[in-house]
Amino acid sequence: MARIRSTANALRQLFFESRHPIYALDAERRIIFCNSACANWVGREENELIGQQCGYHSADLSSEHQTQVNGLCPTPESFSGQQGSGDIFRITSLGQVERIRADFFPLANVNGEIAGVLTLVGPKPTSENNLATELTPAGLHRQLRSLRNDLGSQYRLSELIGESPAVQRVRRQVQLASRSSACTVITGPQGSGREHIARTIHYGEDAQQAPPLLPIACELFDPELLQVTITSFVRQFHKSTDHSAATLLLLNVDRLRHNSQEELLGLMSLPRFAMRTIATSLRPLKELVENNEFSAHLAFTLSTLVVEMPALKDRPEDIPLLTQFFLEKYNALQTRQLSGFSAEALDRLVEHPETFGIDELRMLVEEACQSAEGPFVETNDLPPRLQWTAEAVAQAAPIVETCELDQFLTDVEREVIQRMLDRAKGNRAKTARSLGISRARLLRRIEALGIE
Repeated sequence: MARIRSTANALRQLFFESRHPIYALDAERRIIFCNSACANWVGREENELIGQQCGYHSADLSSEHQTQVNGLCPTPESFSGQQGSGDIFRITSLGQVERIRADFFPLANVNGEIAGVLTLVGPKPTSENNLATELTPAGLHRQLRSLRNDLGSQYRLSELIGESPAVQRVRRQVQLASRSSACTVITGPQGSGREHIARTIHYGEDAQQAPPLLPIACELFDPELLQVTITSFVRQFHKSTDHSAATLLLLNVDRLRHNSQEELLGLMSLPRFAMRTIATSLRPLKELVENNEFSAHLAFTLSTLVVEMPALKDRPEDIPLLTQFFLEKYNALQTRQLSGFSAEALDRLVEHPETFGIDELRMLVEEACQSAEGPFVETNDLPPRLQWTAEAVAQAAPIVETCELDQFLTDVEREVIQRMLDRAKGNRAKTARSLGISRARLLRRIEALGIE
């Protein structure tokens, strides 16, 4: 027994003195050992790390300490007994994400059960040039962490995930709107996240310092209720000691009735109104005005800035990253951790023939995570309705093209006569001979077909 204890102490001392970060986690992902090199790399004291639980997700960005702890979490498959390697992360003093390669060694007890994971960290940070570009769970986790870190400190666009040109444009528009007091309209299809973006613009970079917000579901308000609600809010707002401008959030403003539109326009013209408006709309207000469905004056007043949200079907390249994002949000609330989706499962989501929005994708991911038995979500873990929809589309009856024969023959006759007239430079007698008909018949057909 003394020999075993002596060997264990020597090994522990060797780990402590190593200049490379070394740490160990128990089966609950709690840090039970870390050397000084690991603590220095993370920027924390050893006693601050011991006992902390890691999570394989990029949440908790509001807590710098938890963000650093989560950056040490090994891949979930390590806790399933699979030896492997991957990146661990830290946030530098400049706010940048730094990665370093690590090897994960599962530790089994005498009964063969996984008791924890030992992590040995490499000597050099991972170069950006060496990062894999394929859509693996580890690659998506790495990309998501970097993106969340970059966005979390600037815009707090916590759910506007993606790297497609459309999403990058929206992020720039939202950044501009959140730093301005201009009236803003967010348009986009169902499920594109319009209300989330509207609230993000209002709360800006510091939710604690944001002014009051009055949300109104426009389809439920008649002119009288609209007047009472807004005037009461304005009255209470002016009584408060906070003199910053409040915000009126008009949800689904395109569903506001015409008489309520007139009432809102009148209220906005009052001197005591002094509120910023942020509105959401399924359809562009310009289109509604052109169809005489919306007040042109009110549309102009509300639309100083316009943010156009893209549908998810128009940015399929963002689905893998969004899927990883929702999976890691699931991880943040669960004891069991998942690495990501298999390549086949991701393909099934990207190629799904049914158009779904952000909210439905989140529900699909949550259902799949609940069904998954291993560290990865496989194809058979996906909700059955995905397969049913794909089969229904594949077996759908072919669209039968119809043809109005009389109209078709008339169009053909008109085209033939017109071409022959052009070839004969308008000489109708020559055209009749070319067509093998009399000049009188040609004149009758020209009149009937409306040929000039």
